[in-house]
Amino acid sequence: MSVAARAVAGRYPDELGLETVLFARHNRVAWISINRPERANSVTVELARDLMKALETAEADPNVGAVVLTAEGKQFCAGADLGRLKEYLALPPEQQKEPFNVRDLFPVTAKLRATQLPVIAAVNGAATAGGLDLCCACDIRIASENARFGETYVKVGMIPGNGGTHLLPSIVGPGWACELAFTGDIIDAQKALEIRLVNRVVAHDQLVDEAAVLAERIANLPLSAISAAKRAIYKGVRQSLDENLQEMYFAVGWLHHSDDHKEGVRAFVEKRTPEFNKDRGQPS
Repeated sequence: MSVAARAVAGRYPDELGLETVLFARHNRVAWISINRPERANSVTVELARDLMKALETAEADPNVGAVVLTAEGKQFCAGADLGRLKEYLALPPEQQKEPFNVRDLFPVTAKLRATQLPVIAAVNGAATAGGLDLCCACDIRIASENARFGETYVKVGMIPGNGGTHLLPSIVGPGWACELAFTGDIIDAQKALEIRLVNRVVAHDQLVDEAAVLAERIANLPLSAISAAKRAIYKGVRQSLDENLQEMYFAVGWLHHSDDHKEGVRAFVEKRTPEFNKDRGQPS
């Protein structure tokens, strides 16, 4: 398929021409779509590098205010490409100098959490092992009714190795994280909603629309406030209340001087719609 003909979710024309990831920008939202459907969108070094390139492109664009991470085909991401993993494990020990894929994949997981841009996962199908970990690294998860989720690492004698042992329990709690990691069970979208792994479940043919509405709504609010909130929320779950309040003293003080905060207050008092400049600043 030519680059010009490729499109995220069949809708937004691909801009970067990457081998394994589609990238498009529309209405202040960067759409990033994993594009290895013939291999269940499984992760390779090339895919990890393409994901990082797409995320860095979104970050560098001042007109992008949110990111949607999704996938082409019927699955979201099956984790590591086990065919390539089998080949790696067959190498002599001296050639297995480090764990498979981690040098390239770990930075992607870290980037999803560290970027000041809010990231929404639009989960179109099965998200298992490293695919589930990628979902958990996003800030908000919207699931198609066709989505499935599983920390299936144990079935190949492994543990949730792409941040899952930190990310999953922070979302669903240690009990559910342990059950999913210990059994490798795959749960459906409704069960994922029940245990709060996902924010909402929508009809499969409405997934892109639902993600677009939410992402565009967030992208048109002040990124200075959203990025500060994202940073504070993830730090806050590991802080005491006193530590959090102390940090908020400085964050709130910084935001008081932002143009978006001043415009928001003026617009509220004047009973009009605010005109935010969506600056990229955030407290240091």
